[in-house]
Amino acid sequence: MLKGILKWTGIAVGSLLGLLILTVATLYFLGSQKINRVYEVRPATLTIPTDSLAQARGRHIAETQGCFECHGKDLGGEVFSEGQPFGNIAAANLTSGAGGIGTTYQTEDWVKALRHGINRENRPLLIMPADAFAKLSDRDLSDLIAFVQNLPPVDRSFPERQVGFLPNIISNFNEQLLAAPRIDHSVTSIPEVVPAANVEYGRYLANLCMACHGENLKGGIVHGPPGTPASRNITNDPENGIGAWSESDFRKVLNEGIRPDGTELDPMMPRLGQKYSEQEMKALWLFLREVNPLDSQYAQK
Repeated sequence: MLKGILKWTGIAVGSLLGLLILTVATLYFLGSQKINRVYEVRPATLTIPTDSLAQARGRHIAETQGCFECHGKDLGGEVFSEGQPFGNIAAANLTSGAGGIGTTYQTEDWVKALRHGINRENRPLLIMPADAFAKLSDRDLSDLIAFVQNLPPVDRSFPERQVGFLPNIISNFNEQLLAAPRIDHSVTSIPEVVPAANVEYGRYLANLCMACHGENLKGGIVHGPPGTPASRNITNDPENGIGAWSESDFRKVLNEGIRPDGTELDPMMPRLGQKYSEQEMKALWLFLREVNPLDSQYAQK
């Protein structure tokens, strides 16, 4: 009898192990399909300005969109991961120095990366929040490209991208790894929103907020390395959102990273108030006051 029990136990364990291996293999295959998908897009044809004022505006956009947080203070790139389980993943060197994509990228390539979240071969970029950049107006996108095309060269090379085991699995569950699937690639032109201290311009600026806090700003999205808390609710819900905040509370949070209760924001949340103009701060605040309150609570970020 004991032999029979052991026999059937072994069969059950073996079956479960086989099922687990099959499940993991299926998830790996499906994730690999997503990561290596080739997108058919028609990048907008933009005329990139060459004047210093446009490049200055482009730098401001790069600062407020978080480019320096990922690509480094000199935009020469930074390593995200080396070796398994994540693989070799780096924020690219954006300059024209040795190892930089600026040596080969043409305007069309920049448009693909920023508005579509794909590389020159039309495959998805990893951990690139292109869904926020995809909503930049043609003028702002052109100014941003003008800025990166004129960066001082930085010589910094990284190993060729090799996607490890884990991203292929995670991509089945975490939509933040790839922006390309979330972007409407049929949009090729976006009109300018005139900068002003009003709700309309604040809504335009809030596209960056939505990349982490969601389209409804309800939060709950993990956008960062393992261990990063979910983004918090920034709707007007008085309990779990920012409905009870004053404008001065809002400004202190964006400038200093300190909430009204004295707790500090997670480092993944950029201190945008240090980069925004007074007009931008006012516009964003006015828009957030218009957001419908939604009840949700997540680990604070």
